[in-house]
Amino acid sequence: VMPRPLRLWSRRRVATPPTPVAIPTTVPTTEVIFLIMRRMRAPLIVIITIFSFCTAGMMLMPGVDPQGNPYRLNIFDAFYQMTITLTTVGYTEAPHAFSYPQRMWLSLSIFLLVISWAYGIGVFLALIQGAAFQAAVAAQQFRRQVHRLVEPFVIVAGYGDAGRIVGAELDEHYRRFVVVDRSEDSVASVISGQLSFDVPAVQA
Repeated sequence: VMPRPLRLWSRRRVATPPTPVAIPTTVPTTEVIFLIMRRMRAPLIVIITIFSFCTAGMMLMPGVDPQGNPYRLNIFDAFYQMTITLTTVGYTEAPHAFSYPQRMWLSLSIFLLVISWAYGIGVFLALIQGAAFQAAVAAQQFRRQVHRLVEPFVIVAGYGDAGRIVGAELDEHYRRFVVVDRSEDSVASVISGQLSFDVPAVQA
């Protein structure tokens, strides 16, 4: 009996139809606000918590009015006292002169509020000096500058020796262009260059 020949075959791959992709037509939302809210969330929570704690404590401290009658601050007077203390716009004892327990609590509140302010300011300064925040601000500024261009423009990818020659030639003929370059120094040279127009440039 003759052996049956082996049949070799391969599975054909079924081509998947291309998926349509929506092309955005508006300027993308910047991440600057979201970055600020994300990094400043903890300092704001600390400031609000300490402010509420100091306000509640101020309401519980016993005081004495000018007639010698005992009294306690209501929520409005305590909130007003902590507000002018937190914002450091001035100092007063409202509605009457404070007793020693009230002044001791107010002194403690001043230290707590100053510490919370210092913490919030420190986090904010570290945020604005960070590379992520500066990159987000630069991207936002670039989007706005490009969005304001009403005439056709040329995209110059790379602003080295050849890119500068192309940019100078376009500028000489009053043609608008934007620059995208990986080097921070090249982007800075576009901003500080002597060109006829304000050329948008971004590091990317």
